Amino acid sequence: MNNKIIKGFIVFEGIDGSGTTTQMNRLAERLKRLNIPVRCDAEPTGSAAGRRLRTLLKTGNAGDPLFNTAMGALFSLDRALHVYGENGIISAASGGVKLLCDRYFFSTAAYQGVSGSIDEILELNETFPLPEYLFFLDVDPKEALRRIDGRSGGREIYETAAFLERARALYRSTLERYEDSGMKIFTADTSRPSGETEAFIASCLDFLPECR
Repeated sequence: MNNKIIKGFIVFEGIDGSGTTTQMNRLAERLKRLNIPVRCDAEPTGSAAGRRLRTLLKTGNAGDPLFNTAMGALFSLDRALHVYGENGIISAASGGVKLLCDRYFFSTAAYQGVSGSIDEILELNETFPLPEYLFFLDVDPKEALRRIDGRSGGREIYETAAFLERARALYRSTLERYEDSGMKIFTADTSRPSGETEAFIASCLDFLPECR
C-alpha cells in the first residue's frame, strides 16, 4: 500500500456504541491540558454530502445492496472534501495541529462491506492518506446496543446485533490488511471502564509523557 501517512492525524474506529466519540473527546481534553494544539473532526462531516448521509443513516434501507453501494460512494465524496478541501485534514495537520477524527474510510469498509465488496470499497478509497495512529475500539455488539439504547435519538439503520457483529468482524479483517502500512494500529477493549481505555490510548501516543 502506498498511502501517504499524515503525521499528527489520529483516527478512532469501532462499531456504533464502542465509544469512539467519547475517547476522541477525552484525548482532546488531555491534549488541551498539555497546551498541545488539537482539532476534533468526525465523518460524516458537516458538508452537504455529510448532512445527507446523516439523514440516510436514520431513514435508509440497510438491507438493500444498491443503497449501501450508494452510501459508500457518498461517504467517499464527503471524505474527499474532508481531506482535500479548504482547512481539511491535510492543511490542518500540516499546521502542526493534532487532528483527531471519529471514523474514517475503515468504517466505510466495515459497514458497507457487509453487503458489498471490501476490495472495491478500499479501491475507491485508496487515494486517501492514512492516519499516523489508528485506535480500533472493540466491544461486544450486545454491550454496544445496550449503550445505544441508553442514549437519546433512537437507533440508526445499521444498529442491530447481527449487523454490528458482521461489521466488527470486517473491521478486524480490514485492519489486518494495513499491518505493514506504517500506521500505528492499536486495539482497545472498551468493555472495560472508559478511564482505563483513555489511559491506554494516551500510553500509545509517543508524543505524550505517558508513553515515555
